[in-house]
Amino acid sequence: MPSPSSKPRPANPRDEGQIESADEAPPRRLPRDSSPELAKRSTKYPIARLLVVVLRMLAIIVACLWPIESVYIAAANVTLFGIHASDPVEKILFVLLLLLTHCIYVVWLLFCSEILQAFLDIAKNTEDTAQAVGQLLGASTRMKEGAGTEPSKPQS
Repeated sequence: MPSPSSKPRPANPRDEGQIESADEAPPRRLPRDSSPELAKRSTKYPIARLLVVVLRMLAIIVACLWPIESVYIAAANVTLFGIHASDPVEKILFVLLLLLTHCIYVVWLLFCSEILQAFLDIAKNTEDTAQAVGQLLGASTRMKEGAGTEPSKPQS
């Protein structure tokens, strides 16, 4: 019969509370942030939330395309948008114009994404505030009803 001190100890001190039997599984605990209320709240306006992500990804893609287009313009004699850029100065101006256009487009995409995110945050905060005010008013009316039925005791 093995003595209690000869029992194998877990290597990690955090694992000391583990169940000895392999048949018994430890109870699963949900993470703190995964409450049903949070799950219900995070699924509101799913298309708008997806659109925010898509706009940000599109801005990244547009930003990554500028160097590729610039190398293509610099390496070849190409005609883009009806402009034939063969002179080096014309190519540099065209690349700078392309850079400016891409920057404006990226800033516009990020601006739209942030405005949409702000509206989503405002909607969530408004709903949370309305629920908190409703709970406070409900608690206040319950306290008033409770105070009205009990006889008041004189203070000494």
